[in-house]
Amino acid sequence: MSGHPRLSVRAGPPGRSGSSSGGGTDAIVNVQAGVVPIQFRDLIDGATDRIRIRHVDLASDTYRTLLAYMVRLTRKDIEEPESLRALARTGALLEAAFVERSATSVGGTA
Repeated sequence: MSGHPRLSVRAGPPGRSGSSSGGGTDAIVNVQAGVVPIQFRDLIDGATDRIRIRHVDLASDTYRTLLAYMVRLTRKDIEEPESLRALARTGALLEAAFVERSATSVGGTA
């Protein structure tokens, strides 16, 4: 991976910063002038109370590199009992609640 920075993201408990730079579990990583965490609340458009749309060049090397680091749920994740148990435990949810929250994200129905 020559030429691409290695990313290290630390996350603390929900609602708390995982580092002195303001990251944590309620933030995304933004790569512009270095790696910068952005709080989800800072993405909300006050006029619409919705997250502002930010366009991304899907063909860029930066996007493709970051895509490789993303954790994306798949249908298989919620269909395999062991995987579902681990994910639900990580999210401090009952398995049924995890499936309800994530099913539509992986192309299923809740």
